[in-house]
Amino acid sequence: MENLIKLQASVDDMLAKFKAKSEKDEVIAKDIETLKAMKGEIEGFNAKIEEKESAIEDLETKLKAMKQKVTNIEKREESVKAAMNAVGVKLREPEMAEKLNDLSASLKAGKKGSLDFKIKAADMNIGTNIGDNPAVPAVNPYRRNEPVDVRRKGREVYDSINTVQIDTSTVYEDYEAADSGTPVFAADDAAAPDLDVTFATEAFTTKRISGYTGVSDKMLRVVSYIENKIESIIRRKLIVGVTTQMIEGDGTGNNLYGLKTLGTAFSLAGTGLTAGDLGVLTSKSKVEILGAAMLQAQRAFFNPDTKLISHGDVLGMKLRKDDNGSFDGAIQTAEALQGAIPNQYIGSDEFIVFDSSIVTKYIQQDITVTMGYIDDMFIKSQTAIKVEMDMAQVVNPNEAEGIVYGTYTAAATALNA
Repeated sequence: MENLIKLQASVDDMLAKFKAKSEKDEVIAKDIETLKAMKGEIEGFNAKIEEKESAIEDLETKLKAMKQKVTNIEKREESVKAAMNAVGVKLREPEMAEKLNDLSASLKAGKKGSLDFKIKAADMNIGTNIGDNPAVPAVNPYRRNEPVDVRRKGREVYDSINTVQIDTSTVYEDYEAADSGTPVFAADDAAAPDLDVTFATEAFTTKRISGYTGVSDKMLRVVSYIENKIESIIRRKLIVGVTTQMIEGDGTGNNLYGLKTLGTAFSLAGTGLTAGDLGVLTSKSKVEILGAAMLQAQRAFFNPDTKLISHGDVLGMKLRKDDNGSFDGAIQTAEALQGAIPNQYIGSDEFIVFDSSIVTKYIQQDITVTMGYIDDMFIKSQTAIKVEMDMAQVVNPNEAEGIVYGTYTAAATALNA
């Protein structure tokens, strides 16, 4: 019996140990599963790291390529500057000036015109070996390498006229057409006299001026700067055409009303002077004649603050001498030239003086530059660059005496008679 009890105890002990071992094995098994899971996560993390490293390498490669592109662009800019320089030199050639004059004549005659540029790539000095070691051409230090903005050239007269933007094509000016009565001093209970004033309205219609030039698509692709250069040139040519009309236009058909048409011719009667009051004058007596023209406008109650005079006449007034060869009338000359706008639109024997407050240019469409195709330009790989505007120049008919125009020769004759 005692042996039996010992055996039972031994069995129980073995069972306890076995149970403990089983529980420990279960823990170990769970630990193994946990380690396996952790290993999987680590492997996945390593894979992500490898992906990121690969992405970083890819980014580094792309960054290097981008840096190369930037380098190429910077070097290309140097080439384009050289090309700009070549174009600028070409445009200043006498032959090109003749072509521009021919184009202007064609446009004025209502005909089509084009401007063809023929420039050798070698003259442009454009680098074509863009790569790791591109050949970058040197920029000639003796040439102008920046574009010249010619939009302001020839605009002196145009800019001197007041500007009003409108959204209609007609401007109406009310004015006094006639009057026959005169105000009088009278008793308090006397009837006021009829001044018999008649009013009327004059309509000024805006006029369209436009022109275009053609240039090859290849040129626009090779030197994009040429587009801005041509735009600048045709804008200036439009201003030249408009300004000529603002002075000479007779108002008929598609012409503007120019200052000469809107104004009043110089006359001895208008000045209130008597022949010979200013001494014996000649066409060279420009200071005296301008003074008389201003007097004519002033007697009509206007302030002639602007004078249009040729460059040559301004120089002649500044350098005029007396009979002894000494410079004469410096003070008078300075006064005569106050408000003067030397320009190329007025002939050497002409003048216009006017009150700037009475002249207005009404712009329905400001200067606009567009690109497109005309006729078969598309299939010929050419592009048309067009410039246009729509405007009217207006002076109230009652203010015509505020503009006085004439020639020095005729004025001298009138003042001497």
